[in-house]
Amino acid sequence: MTDTERVSVIIPTYNRAHTIARAIDSLLTQTRPPDEIIVVDDGSNDNTLEVLERYVGKISLIVSPRNEGQPAARNRALDAATGDFIAFLDSDDTLPIDSIERRLTELRQNPDYDVVYGDALLIDDSTNQPMDVFSKLYPTKRLSGDIYHLFIQKNLM
Repeated sequence: MTDTERVSVIIPTYNRAHTIARAIDSLLTQTRPPDEIIVVDDGSNDNTLEVLERYVGKISLIVSPRNEGQPAARNRALDAATGDFIAFLDSDDTLPIDSIERRLTELRQNPDYDVVYGDALLIDDSTNQPMDVFSKLYPTKRLSGDIYHLFIQKNLM
């Protein structure tokens, strides 16, 4: 692994005009920005596409004519992605400013890792204030090793 790896971030979105800009802005301000941001508008019927217009030249946009669901949107983006590493970001989420840098560091230091993941800070939509971290509100054992079957069954991230 070298410093020249390309990072693609995939954002599926559907009717998220009120949150998509915040998600994209959190990527554009990363200490190690992604090389490519792929947004898949999955048939939104609000003004999501209008919000995305301000990011022309900063994102790759795929527009689906109808809503097919988040898995289909992610698969479309995966087909288009050119990165060596892929990160997923939901359109109502943001990343801490050093998230991509920290993930790459972890992967470089542990070349046998295929996936890295962390905790999530939950924010109250009405007040925009932090509530708590996901693992405290929904305690579960942190897993490592061969967790593929659990990842598929329980979507650990």
